Amino acid sequence: MIKSVIFFIILAITWVLIIFNRKLKSQVKKNARGMSIVREHTGWGTTDCTCGTSRQKWQVLAMLRPENVVLLKCPLCGGLWEEQMSLYGNKWRQIDSAYADEHYKYKQQAVPGSRMEL
Repeated sequence: MIKSVIFFIILAITWVLIIFNRKLKSQVKKNARGMSIVREHTGWGTTDCTCGTSRQKWQVLAMLRPENVVLLKCPLCGGLWEEQMSLYGNKWRQIDSAYADEHYKYKQQAVPGSRMEL
């Protein structure tokens, strides 16, 4: 008698957990449809630099290993780019120096003769 009561209590707890799991999954699916916060699709593309320099001429400055993301610099205009490497093709986007400093620990070098050098 006690074994059957314990069995039914365990069965009821399992059933309740399964129901909560299904509700959570459906709630996550509903919320995910409304959210468009995906890093891969925000500003990534395969265009050349705004000055017209092609991707092959950019210089590699740093890399984030786990994310397979590379910091690049256009030699002509000095613009910073972030390239995401994947099996399905590489994509890149233009970034600012504050973002590069925060994520890559990169500080732009002062150009000789400029005011930043003083």
